[in-house]
Amino acid sequence: MDSSVGTAERRRAKRQGMLKRAQIAAGQTLFDCCILDSSEHGVRIETPMPVRLPDNVVLRLQGELAIAARRCWSRGTEAGLEFAAEDRGALSDAATRAWAIHAVLADGHVDVALRKLRDTRFFDDEALREAAEAAEVARMRLAGALRAFALGRS
Repeated sequence: MDSSVGTAERRRAKRQGMLKRAQIAAGQTLFDCCILDSSEHGVRIETPMPVRLPDNVVLRLQGELAIAARRCWSRGTEAGLEFAAEDRGALSDAATRAWAIHAVLADGHVDVALRKLRDTRFFDDEALREAAEAAEVARMRLAGALRAFALGRS
């Protein structure tokens, strides 16, 4: 293969940048990692320190999602994992966006998360829409109660 061709040009699917905490399960050992980017076919991860990963691992995400993967390459603290054929698409575009919104919410940015949910039309999921509306009403009630308390009207 021509080494002058960039890695991005050889990819089968476009990678989407993300920062998501995860774990790599290698036998009975768990390694903390961060997903740096993902595609339908795999992810690029970073570990806190260089780790010798075996050829076959399981990528574990919050919410107990476990994806079988094969280590394609590793350099220092980074590695590329290719999903097993049956797990391809496990981090679909919608799932990737949902994880990104989840991370924003976990960081305490409720308004930003709600805006992003609206922008995605709540992934056309009725339960997500109802939960987001309840969160928005609760946030507004809390803001009103805090305002009243600050003005001495509680």
